[in-house]
Amino acid sequence: MFFVIKRASDKKYYFLIKTEENEIIASSKTYYYKSSVLEIIESIKNDMNPKAIIIDTTFN
Repeated sequence: MFFVIKRASDKKYYFLIKTEENEIIASSKTYYYKSSVLEIIESIKNDMNPKAIIIDTTFN
């Protein structure tokens, strides 16, 4: 599994959890701050798969 950070049309951040086959298995609510998204991803990673990668498509 891996995480993808994205930006919604309202400029808020959210993330997807995807399988190795690129299937979306979960999506988050939106957050005003990217740091909030990163904190949640790290928490999930620690519980599920500490080696999971994060792909940031926001470039900010």
